[in-house]
Amino acid sequence: MRLLIIALVIFLASLFGILHFTEGARLLATLQTGIGYWIVIAVAAQFLVIANRAGVYHALYRFFNVPERFRRIFNLVLATSFVGIIAPGGMFTGTAVIIHDAVRRGITFARAVMINYVYFMLAYTAFSLVMVVGVAYLIRCGDLTVYSFIAALLLVALIGAQVGLIALALHRPQLPPKIAKSITWWLQPRVKKYFKKEINEERAISFAKGLVESVRLVAQYPYGLGRAAGHALLIELFNMATLWSVFQAFHYAVPLGKLIAGYSVGILFVIISITPSGIGVVEPLMTAAFSSLDVPLETAALAIFVYRGISVWLPFVFGCIGLRVIRKEGG
Repeated sequence: MRLLIIALVIFLASLFGILHFTEGARLLATLQTGIGYWIVIAVAAQFLVIANRAGVYHALYRFFNVPERFRRIFNLVLATSFVGIIAPGGMFTGTAVIIHDAVRRGITFARAVMINYVYFMLAYTAFSLVMVVGVAYLIRCGDLTVYSFIAALLLVALIGAQVGLIALALHRPQLPPKIAKSITWWLQPRVKKYFKKEINEERAISFAKGLVESVRLVAQYPYGLGRAAGHALLIELFNMATLWSVFQAFHYAVPLGKLIAGYSVGILFVIISITPSGIGVVEPLMTAAFSSLDVPLETAALAIFVYRGISVWLPFVFGCIGLRVIRKEGG
């Protein structure tokens, strides 16, 4: 099974490289036409994005009393980014790498899932703060499109569902185990019929109870998440710094309001897109957003192409290295 997964990862990575080889070559050629030191700053800012993603996980591991070195978590995040780029589902798919690694190292499955659950809650909340500013700017300029508004509502609904599950675990702690039992009862005959296996009901109930315990821990000591929340905010700031530096590299000083608004539209569709990392969806929408804010179309298209190239190819290349390091360590 493990060999099959490795073969699948190699196949998807090769497929990604083949399909996007031309774009990669264009990116390298385009980077040479920009101002060198601004390109270096953009790349450095993107490395800081990855470092702060690792910082969120490191803080959450400490919060849940799971000892782990930052360097190893950094490699895990690189591996997660790599898998999230080559496979459908984006970061959600990549998260399986961290969950698998955590379980293998003795962390309960419920706690591993909860760590990632809180990670996404913090990440979405931090982005939502930026999105509110961006949407407000678009409304003031009269440039808020219907698709951006609907996408924003979908994100709000996603966050609302996450908060709802936490509220359920806090105020009705007996319900999640009952729900797990009911789902197991419903799935059992179907899984047995098609896969010739049985679902372990006790394990499913234990998982639900573990989630409830983790939720109650978060609610009991929310101040302990301060460091993780700070890293989540820094992810957004360094992402915007990357984009701003790219514009600077091609001789355009984009105003702060336009930067936040255009960035918000792009990342919003990275989150809700079904394509890996929003590839093929985000680029035209982000370009259109900046163009509607009076950024010259050619400049916007060039900057977004380079920004997306850096934010996709950097995790792809170094994520492959991170995955190899984790495998060598027995992850």
